[in-house]
Amino acid sequence: MGNGGGQGPAISADFQHALMQQVLRTELIRVKALVGTSVVLTVMLLGLYYFDPYAVNHLWHGSLKPTYIFAILVPFMLFELWSMRHQPESQA
Repeated sequence: MGNGGGQGPAISADFQHALMQQVLRTELIRVKALVGTSVVLTVMLLGLYYFDPYAVNHLWHGSLKPTYIFAILVPFMLFELWSMRHQPESQA
């Protein structure tokens, strides 16, 4: 199911540029969705922890501490924000 090891069809530079721009746009959407979801999850868990710590302790059997949330989600969010900031600019 290949082309016999030869060269594939030529792709125009305009098409390749448009494809790269679309991939970068979808990557930006993915990063924004991950950061937004992480922020909402963090705010909900911390809000629940501070307003009703018994419920959180009951749900996680007393082993969830806010520092665990920050230790995992903050570096993740910082990395995603860094990757979003360092994407090439659109040259439309």
